[in-house]
Amino acid sequence: MTRLFPALFALIAIGSVARSAERGAALPPALKPAGAVELRDRFHDAIARGLRDAGVIPAAETRARLAAEGITDCVIGGCVQRAATVMRAPWVITSEIQVTGKDYVFHLLLIDGNGRLESKVDEPCDICTVKEADEALARASAKLSATAAHIALQAERPAPVMEAPKPKPKPLSPPPPLPPPVLSAPPTIPVTSPAPLKRSRPFLWAAVGSAAAGVVGLVVGIPLLAIDGTPTCSLPSPQKSCANLYDTMPAGAVLTTLGVAGLAASGVLFYLDYRSQHRAKRPMTAGVAPTLGGAILMWNGNF
Repeated sequence: MTRLFPALFALIAIGSVARSAERGAALPPALKPAGAVELRDRFHDAIARGLRDAGVIPAAETRARLAAEGITDCVIGGCVQRAATVMRAPWVITSEIQVTGKDYVFHLLLIDGNGRLESKVDEPCDICTVKEADEALARASAKLSATAAHIALQAERPAPVMEAPKPKPKPLSPPPPLPPPVLSAPPTIPVTSPAPLKRSRPFLWAAVGSAAAGVVGLVVGIPLLAIDGTPTCSLPSPQKSCANLYDTMPAGAVLTTLGVAGLAASGVLFYLDYRSQHRAKRPMTAGVAPTLGGAILMWNGNF
């Protein structure tokens, strides 16, 4: 029996140390504006009280250990991770309390041991006494208990054991190469060239028509010019005997002029037909552009 009690005390001490290493810590809050140390410690106790279910180091112990390491007014920055190392805590709570008369605003941050922000709570307490603010702060910190407990649970899990790599199997000898396949000549597919596209020849028919009109004009107009001023009868001495003379000069001149113009136009049209058959054809385009006094019709193409 005398040996049993020391063993039990040793087991209880080891379990207490293990639980202490798994508990988080709530750092003393920062009051804005700065207030009395007693008020700060009271609010610190309220924060720790709300985190009891998550497993938290007592507020008085936290203040003592941080003060021994010279850590004060630690809300954000590198001191938070240093405080977590000093407290051996998987998570810490930092807080800022804004006090305006009887109005309070609580800002609570839950940070893991690696300095990552995991969760936060922002809550007001309007027209509150110190006692009411104390209770409201405890309720606000209790909202972080579930996340804090989860972080502590993750920290308790042992690191995964890496299995030794399995030896690679020896590669099998490659099978003997297959003989090359005998390739037959591909079948010959006759290729027929597409039939040339037949181009329309509007200039040719216009040239033929213009030439025909020009020939007719000359055939009729030249004789009319020739008989202008000759007598209209066959009596002896017609210049004196006939009372009427042919007056065909106007009609002959007009027909002869039209005949010459038709032949000239047919030459131009024959050239345009030849040119359209011996050069790349460009599509004709047309458009209308508005102007101040009306519009302009534009037409573009090969001639």
